[in-house]
Amino acid sequence: MTAPSMTTAARPEEARRVVTIVTSDWKGSTSIGERLDAESLREVQTRYFDEMRLAFEAHGGTIEKIIGDAIVAVFGLPTRHDDDALRAVAAAAESLRLLANLNDQFDQAYGIRLVVRTGIATGEVIVRGSGEGTPVLTSATSNLAAAMEQHAPPDEILMAPSTYELVREQVSAEAAPFTSTGREEQMPAYRLIAVDDAAERALREAEGAEPAGANQTARVEERRKTVTIVFANPRPLVDADAPPPPDALRDAMTSYFERMRPILEKHGGSVEKFIGDAVMAVFGLPILHEDDALRASRAAIEMQAAMAQLNAELEARSGMTIQSQVGVNTGEVITGDASLGQRLVTGDAVNVAARLEQAAPPQEVLIGELTHRLVRDAVDVEPVDPLVLKGKSEHVPAYRLLAVSQAVEGFRRRQDAPMVGREAEMAALSEILLRALHERGGRMTTVIADAGSGKSRLIREFVDACDPTSLILRGRCLPYGEGITFWPLIEATRGAAGIAPEDTPEQGIAKLRSLIGEREVADRIAAAIGLTSEQFGLPEIFWATRRMLEAVAGERTAIWVIDDIHWAEQTLLDLIVYLLEQAETPILVLCSSRHDLLDVHDDWALRPDSLRLILKPLSDADAGHVVQNLLGTAGIAGDVQDRIVAAAEGNPLYVEQMLSMLIDSGRLRKVEDRWEPAVDLSEMVIPPTIQALLSARLDLLRQDERAVIEPASVIGLEFAQAAVTELSPVPIRPLIADHLKTMTRKQLVRPGASTNADDSSFRFMHILIKDAAYNGLLKRSRAELHERFVSWADRINRERGRSQEYEEINGYHLEQAYRYLSELGAIDEHGREVGAKASQMLASAGRRAQARGDTPAAANLLRRAAGTRAATDPERLALLPDLADAFLELGEFSQAKAVLDDAITGATAIGDDRVAAQATLVDLMLQLYSEATTAWTSLVAGEVDRVMPIFERANDPAGLALAWRLRFGMYATTGQYGEAAHAAEEEIKYARLAGDFRLQTRGATGYANPAKYGPIPVAEAIARLETEVEEIKADRRSVAAVQASLAQLYAMR
Repeated sequence: MTAPSMTTAARPEEARRVVTIVTSDWKGSTSIGERLDAESLREVQTRYFDEMRLAFEAHGGTIEKIIGDAIVAVFGLPTRHDDDALRAVAAAAESLRLLANLNDQFDQAYGIRLVVRTGIATGEVIVRGSGEGTPVLTSATSNLAAAMEQHAPPDEILMAPSTYELVREQVSAEAAPFTSTGREEQMPAYRLIAVDDAAERALREAEGAEPAGANQTARVEERRKTVTIVFANPRPLVDADAPPPPDALRDAMTSYFERMRPILEKHGGSVEKFIGDAVMAVFGLPILHEDDALRASRAAIEMQAAMAQLNAELEARSGMTIQSQVGVNTGEVITGDASLGQRLVTGDAVNVAARLEQAAPPQEVLIGELTHRLVRDAVDVEPVDPLVLKGKSEHVPAYRLLAVSQAVEGFRRRQDAPMVGREAEMAALSEILLRALHERGGRMTTVIADAGSGKSRLIREFVDACDPTSLILRGRCLPYGEGITFWPLIEATRGAAGIAPEDTPEQGIAKLRSLIGEREVADRIAAAIGLTSEQFGLPEIFWATRRMLEAVAGERTAIWVIDDIHWAEQTLLDLIVYLLEQAETPILVLCSSRHDLLDVHDDWALRPDSLRLILKPLSDADAGHVVQNLLGTAGIAGDVQDRIVAAAEGNPLYVEQMLSMLIDSGRLRKVEDRWEPAVDLSEMVIPPTIQALLSARLDLLRQDERAVIEPASVIGLEFAQAAVTELSPVPIRPLIADHLKTMTRKQLVRPGASTNADDSSFRFMHILIKDAAYNGLLKRSRAELHERFVSWADRINRERGRSQEYEEINGYHLEQAYRYLSELGAIDEHGREVGAKASQMLASAGRRAQARGDTPAAANLLRRAAGTRAATDPERLALLPDLADAFLELGEFSQAKAVLDDAITGATAIGDDRVAAQATLVDLMLQLYSEATTAWTSLVAGEVDRVMPIFERANDPAGLALAWRLRFGMYATTGQYGEAAHAAEEEIKYARLAGDFRLQTRGATGYANPAKYGPIPVAEAIARLETEVEEIKADRRSVAAVQASLAQLYAMR
């Protein structure tokens, strides 16, 4: 690939126009972006920009730019009015009135208020061509408007004298001069107080013919994506005593933009519309690429490298240079602009990119932490001290980017550990090589698998095991760039001939001729790989490639390794087929590819002279060996290894990256010679490297295919086709089956084990694919789909008589819906209804778990049931005593105590004596187990006497059973066995009335002990306990405890 030419095309016609520019900047967006989820921030921004655009366009203005948190509106383009300055001032005043109303809504929903400063200036600008949307170039007017905005008081408007003089008869204002940085004299300005009523009325009458929003475009679909932002803000360096004329300044900035845009676009960046001096490009729009962070880093370095020549040209023309620094940051954003239809992005990642640019030294590049993690093996960097960025509560890690490799991927695979589990594939490769040797012709093998499955490693191990006299050529296809059609041939030829990057074309040609021996062959290869400008047709190049391989190999076998042919141009694939058909010596073309290749060439490698080798995932045992090999002599906790293996599902790269992430993040720590978890690893997070691979793969799906796989990701790892159909848009429902077949062929899903003959089921090929698809959904969309799935599942389960069986699953889905709604702002009535339904289902499942003795599950479910209700909701408070009881049984005494304090305080505050009484009794049980004192029995006696009437008035048999259980404990600990047995009988009686099997089993096991030692006749005790055994037979552990006492009683007869 060659660097882009530094010459620029002829510029479009330019014209001078007098306009009024309004710059309105929302201050504090970085801190708000840190507090809000990206989707909530998107909603805030969308509503804010919608209202602002309404104000400006209703007054005849044109929104020239929305970038980050700033709006620039122009009055006088494309249509000029005599009162443009007044229109601009009135529009700005209206925007502040609208903002006041918005802020009341934002305060209620999110607890935030926006602060906006607005500056206005009138003057001459330079425009290209004509027509709406034409970019306004840098001018003194736009700079003056920006200066007014920067010095305006919060939520006020500052006018430059050029505007004030035009509107002074129609507005009230006061002088508000200021001193800007680097200037000694004050700059005149005027603070707007109000626009006169008469002027407002006249404008409204004139504006009736210009409907607000006339230029509004269609809404663009919004989606969550992890993208990389490049932010640059060039600053002309001028002599303050002899400033350059406006034309020279404009020429410098225009030259900068024209030089930088091709660099950004060449690497795949989408350059947002700009005005003034800011440039922002997004890598990952409209399509994600797995290497977006690397592309952005390469672009940033190339931008800075281009500055030397640009500044030399500018200095020669006008004595001026430009200082530019660049910030690069990766993060999750919301894409698709709902207000203007542009492909803008919203999220904290954008603000951080801008802040990194501001913190970067002149002519340098700073990259963020996540960007560095995605590119670290391809870059040279220097860590800088963690940055204190405006609006960020914590220091932000950053790195000074020094250089980026053009030939290395962002993260390298570990090659030092032994290859595992590919013996059959090695044998297949050896067999086709023998065929090439025996039959003296061309053969091809294409190893196909997902990224990270070990394609390249398998090929490397095979090549290393081949006859050392074989000719080995290597090359790879590139995902983007100029002149990449024959890139594998370029790399193979340069490697074989020993052509170094610093060699001149003449030296390269000489080495080629020396290697090949045939001048006409060497000349054609030289043209194909860019050493000469001579032109040859494809047949000539194909012929020369075959002759080169035959000549260089001689009597040896030639093995040409070509990686990543899913990125190959058709011409390269045609060259491979030509070699197979025409080669007269042993040539083995050994390719690696992802499944993407088969989407376009479904017959690839099915010829008789070819082998299509599809790698299967490693077995769990082999994946475990990969973990152990990567760690070397250090061991690892077995449950940790199992979690990594389960999450990786047979992909070696996933194993490697998850292990690396856990170690780098400190979640795994080395204790002596063993790796142990430092935190709870019950939920495995997708490493950003894997997230980038999978998200880029999913981004290639058509919109109607995404509309199938995204609802499936909400349902779970396994899903029914009928459920996906229910959740998918109506127009594509007839196509669901075909789309699932397509995604099966693309190795995204596979058929599952259907439990119903009438309903097909599927399973994601990998849980991380499911997670990546799910992560692309807006949180509001996730919430809606979770709810809709429960509605469908409830109906189906009722029809099948299995509603209770699926309560926990459906409760989970509603819990997720409630969580996302709460993350997006204050919960409304609908959100409360969703939370209540989730709580009911989870609590029901939790109490069943408690009854069957599955206390860990009970604690988990009851905790989650309480979490989907408001803190003061009586239904939530009623759950807390049972939750505390579960924690007590688990020995989690501090958690039990915190829950009980919450229950007692909350119930007392709302006057719920019954729940407060229940919590008090459980608290007494907690004291018995955690801090029993001699005063405990008297305390119990007093509290039980106090709460008994509360439960009786409330007709609460469960509360009465709990109270009798406390009395049983009091009597049992003091050896009053007759009273203890009576208390247990009462506990059993009320537990039966309440339908509380758990308390019933506790009463039965409690009764068994005093029955042996107390005054109860043996025969009576035996009869009672035999009855209890029959009643509690579902709880085998409790039955065993009772039978142990029965055995002793039988011996007493």
